[in-house]
Amino acid sequence: MAKNKKEIEAQFKADTSQFTEKVDAAGKEILSLTKELKLNKTQMKNNSQSVELLTQRQSILSKESEASKNKIDALESKLDVAKKTFGENSKEVYKLKNQITDAKTQFAAIQNEIQDTDKKLDSLSNKVDDCSNEFDSLSDKTDDCGN
Repeated sequence: MAKNKKEIEAQFKADTSQFTEKVDAAGKEILSLTKELKLNKTQMKNNSQSVELLTQRQSILSKESEASKNKIDALESKLDVAKKTFGENSKEVYKLKNQITDAKTQFAAIQNEIQDTDKKLDSLSNKVDDCSNEFDSLSDKTDDCGN
């Protein structure tokens, strides 16, 4: 008796191009902002007490945070489509989950750096206030000496 084998080959394809474009765009923006942060860090190396450079860093980090959040959102949308198309345990879903974890790790690192920058700016602001108060006190004493 001969065995009759029937094979069915199915190929699924999900249209995730719009999400892929968003992920790519966010990735490019993050890369560009990371380079700006590197420049800012180099500039701050000899001038770490510059309010202007810290404010610039804060602005770049804020933009990078937004781009990172956009990337996470696009990846999560792409994941939803992949789950529906390929199934929960597919290779595509596994890859996307890893990409989302990496993106969330990057987002958390950005948030930590924003907090550090905020603390540095607050510290500098307090130092400026202290100097201003000392100057006012000194000015009052010189006024008293002059009268």
